[in-house]
Amino acid sequence: MAARNIDNQRAFLVKSGISPRCAHALLAGKTRSLRLDHIELLCRVLVCEPADLLSFESDLHRPLPPNHPLHKLAEQPPDNFLSEAITNLPFKELKALGRQLREQQKGEM
Repeated sequence: MAARNIDNQRAFLVKSGISPRCAHALLAGKTRSLRLDHIELLCRVLVCEPADLLSFESDLHRPLPPNHPLHKLAEQPPDNFLSEAITNLPFKELKALGRQLREQQKGEM
């Protein structure tokens, strides 16, 4: 949600169809399970994949081999490169980038 610049995350989740109680639990990190329809709903409204929503923390008592696929879900530090690059882009180049993105979107439809 931060990548989408969603300030009021709880309100966003509730407007998207998640109950206020579930939204609170999700945002507080207090949920132990997540319904598949909620994952689908979040992916639809955030335009992302399930792997973008999930992170993995290794269990110290049950370590995984270093090449295990779950390690791909380990939480990575946020990358501010894109927002910084756009912020510092000259206006002409920003307009050109916008045109390129619109053309790409038209090509995908």
